[in-house]
Amino acid sequence: MRPGAWTPACGWPPTESSSDRLPDPHDPGQITYWRRDDRGRLNPWPAKARYGPALYRSQVPAGLTGPDRRAWAQDWHRTHRHPWDAAIRSAIDADPDACRARFAAFTTRCCSCGRALSDPESKTVGVGPECRAGVPADMLGRLAVLVGRAHATALSASDVPQPAPTQGHPEHPVKPAFFRTVSKERHT
Repeated sequence: MRPGAWTPACGWPPTESSSDRLPDPHDPGQITYWRRDDRGRLNPWPAKARYGPALYRSQVPAGLTGPDRRAWAQDWHRTHRHPWDAAIRSAIDADPDACRARFAAFTTRCCSCGRALSDPESKTVGVGPECRAGVPADMLGRLAVLVGRAHATALSASDVPQPAPTQGHPEHPVKPAFFRTVSKERHT
C-alpha cells in the first residue's frame, strides 16, 4: 500500500484494493463479499464466487436467436442484475469503512490486501502488519471499533442460529446416531 494515499473524507484510499462484506440486497440472510480492484471496479470475493441474480440458458424464452436473444438478455440484465449491482455499490459507498471492518472480522483477512491475519493486533484492527505501516493511528482506532461492533452484532440473540427441529414424536425425539447408546452384547 502506498503511504500518503489516504483520502481524508472516508479515511480509505478509494482506488486501492479493498474488501467489503455486506448483506445481499434481496436476501439479508445471505452475506456477500466484494473486492475493489486497482481500477475501482467491484468484483466478488473469492474470485470464483458469483452473487446476485443470474440468467441461465433455461430462462431464455425458446425460439429466440441471434439479435433477439441478445436484446432479451440485455433487457433482463437491465431489469434484474443492474439494480442489484447498484444496490451493492450504494451500500458499500454509504459506509465503506464498516464494510471493510465486517470483511476483516468475518474472514480474518486483511481488508486491504486480502492476506490472512495472524497476529492479535491485525485481527483487532482488520489490517495486516504490512498494510498497517501507512495507515494513520486514528483510522486504525476507527477500524478496531468497527471490527468489534461487527462481532457484537453477529453475536446478538437475533443472529444466533436456532437448532433444527428434531424428527419423530415431539415427546420422544429421535436422537442423532452419535448420541445413541450401543449395546455391548454381540448380536448373532
